[in-house]
Amino acid sequence: TQHSSYKGPSRLTFNAYIKVLNMTQFAIAQHVELQPIDDALIVLHITQNAYYKLNNTARFFFEQLVEGKSKDDIINTAANIYDADSQTLSTDFDASLRQFIQLGLLTSI
Repeated sequence: TQHSSYKGPSRLTFNAYIKVLNMTQFAIAQHVELQPIDDALIVLHITQNAYYKLNNTARFFFEQLVEGKSKDDIINTAANIYDADSQTLSTDFDASLRQFIQLGLLTSI
């Protein structure tokens, strides 16, 4: 008889991972405080004694995610605001979302 042991969750492709994340609602993590400065946003991670400065585009993505907006809505609005192409914004959004989660700045709800 052949059996295999469970080795953890199946590996998702990056695109599949982002698709799952994009269907998720997010909130600011409990241990995070925000301080807007001009167009940027300072994000203080209290338990890690770390802070991050989000530029205006990353700030826009962060705030829109917290407001519960979908990826498509965020990209469409950003394309109008920043006069940028949707593909570039989509790539930037995916990278930003991944960092927000990895750094513990956002939590899923």
